[in-house]
Amino acid sequence: MSANDAVKERKKAPEVLLVSDDLDSRMKLKSLLLNAKIKTQEAESVSRALWFVERRLPHLVLVDLAMKARGGFEYLERHHKNPVLERVPVVVIAQDKDKTEYLQAMGIGASDYILRPLDHISVLLKVRKALKDSRFPLVRIGDGDSRASLWVEGRITRASEVGLMLEAPVKISEESRVGLRSPLLRELW
Repeated sequence: MSANDAVKERKKAPEVLLVSDDLDSRMKLKSLLLNAKIKTQEAESVSRALWFVERRLPHLVLVDLAMKARGGFEYLERHHKNPVLERVPVVVIAQDKDKTEYLQAMGIGASDYILRPLDHISVLLKVRKALKDSRFPLVRIGDGDSRASLWVEGRITRASEVGLMLEAPVKISEESRVGLRSPLLRELW
């Protein structure tokens, strides 16, 4: 499958890749996700998982950190070094008793974590949240020669000759500052 085909396929039903060398874990997660109408694929090794994501661009990757030889961490590191995969979130599955394991994974680039023993409700909530967050592509308006540029995660919902409507997830706290800088805006004000 070509990269263009993968992007077209990605617009369809959400697809999750399960990465674990434990067949029983993969089967339990697959059953849970399929019952929730979430399409799943499986990979039993880091190399197989990387081969799959580079060709299919799933909406989400669930990685078991308990894989042999630190395979879960290896996958996470290699995933985040590949610029093609930067928009595919990774949620790790970690042991509840080892807090450093999932904190280390978050530091490497995991978007979230699920703790064992697996609670079906928690798994579905975290998977659905990650899938919802991943539906916003990176939108770039303008280029290096433009008088104003904007990069934001979101999608353009309406455009006309005078402007555009952009839907984007934004979290703002009291201390946050949001702004757009442009020489054109300075001229207008």
